[in-house]
Amino acid sequence: MIGPRRRAQTDRAWTAAATSRTTPANVGNLGMVYQAGLLPHEALRAYAVAQSLDPGDWRWPYHRGLVLVERGDQIGAGEAFRTVTAAFPAWGLVRFHLAEIAFKAGRPADAEAACLAAEAAPILQSVAPDDGPPPRPMPLAAHASFGIARLHLDRGEIQAARKRLAALVAAHPEFGSAQSLLLRLDAQRPAGAMDDGRAYLPPADPWLDALVARSWHPDLLLKHAAIAGRGGDTAWRQWLVRRALTASPNSLDVLLEAAATERAANRLAEALRFRQQAEIVAPDDHHTLFEQGRTLSDLGRLPEAEAVLRRAVRVRDAAAEYNLASVLDRMERWDEAREHYDRALAINPFHSRALNNLGIGFSRHGDRRRAFSYYRRAIDIAPEVADSYTNLSAALGVTGRFLEALAATDMAVKLNPSAADAHGNRGIALAQLGRRVEARAAFETAIRIDPRHADAKRNLAALGSNYY
Repeated sequence: MIGPRRRAQTDRAWTAAATSRTTPANVGNLGMVYQAGLLPHEALRAYAVAQSLDPGDWRWPYHRGLVLVERGDQIGAGEAFRTVTAAFPAWGLVRFHLAEIAFKAGRPADAEAACLAAEAAPILQSVAPDDGPPPRPMPLAAHASFGIARLHLDRGEIQAARKRLAALVAAHPEFGSAQSLLLRLDAQRPAGAMDDGRAYLPPADPWLDALVARSWHPDLLLKHAAIAGRGGDTAWRQWLVRRALTASPNSLDVLLEAAATERAANRLAEALRFRQQAEIVAPDDHHTLFEQGRTLSDLGRLPEAEAVLRRAVRVRDAAAEYNLASVLDRMERWDEAREHYDRALAINPFHSRALNNLGIGFSRHGDRRRAFSYYRRAIDIAPEVADSYTNLSAALGVTGRFLEALAATDMAVKLNPSAADAHGNRGIALAQLGRRVEARAAFETAIRIDPRHADAKRNLAALGSNYY
């Protein structure tokens, strides 16, 4: 069903097309309105007419290809994109789309050739909407390089893939897919287990961004807001969500994404307000209750969080059980917390955070053997999570296994150089091993990252005494 804003936008486009001279631009712009309104059949017809009126204009076959990709028509999309490359062979974005199509079709040689062409293409500049910020997506060359690394892996060329991924992560540390895949390679996971570990992030596309900025369809706006969130583009995400709220202020999906956006910006009170509005729209909705409980927990309102999360766990859900367990743990109700951590693992045996928290709990209660077991299971499942290595290092240090503790902190620091606790634990291990100069540097790094880090300050002061 088309909402009033989208209907008005479509009607204006129809009026312009009907009252103006029939030109390729008029018809093509009508197609863009249809595409922005998620009306693919109408968009495809308009683009076909515009292309027939002006075969030399690349915009209409390009947008037609984008619509066909969304519809899963890889063959039709490939034909549309090849029409563009015939006129503009150096256009990297179209080459990247052709690489993705070839990759899915099992044509690795074609995929690699297209990726190499995309990698060498000129950089595309994002264009800001009239009342908003420009998007900041990952550059096309980074995506093309990642595609080549995937092809190396498919051919069993592990070292070539590792070399390319290492260079990519060094240049773009925020590229989560590349970072996760490199970590899995370093952990020597079997080839079949090597996915990218993160949700897909598309490359920069100024033409698609401009179309999205014209849209009033909440589904399209929320889709691209979620992509912006995964890529860390906070300003663009917020702009898209505000537009979606204007279009559909009482939509459950829009309210939930608005809450998630506020939470990501650490505006927890605003996030809670959207969660509560969502509960009015959909009383007893499981996801709404779960997120509301999680936000209350983050605000430190633990009794309220417990009450809401107990409603959420009526549905069998590992995340809800884990969050209830965390709240109970913070309220020093360990036996109850442990029960709900166990329930989370019964539902999802690969819940690494539940394993990590059980390790912390058993370590706190003096059961080092069980703590080690849970930490190592958490690391095996999620080798890219720094906290598990940091917590393991603390438990190893308590038992005097300082070389192993140092190795664990080294990995934690590699994964998250801004983790103050990891640097602090590293300093302790180094001090106990007699490497005082390195220990001092580690403690100073922890304090530089977190000037309020009391343990690092205390240990740095102790380094000058006879404590170590």
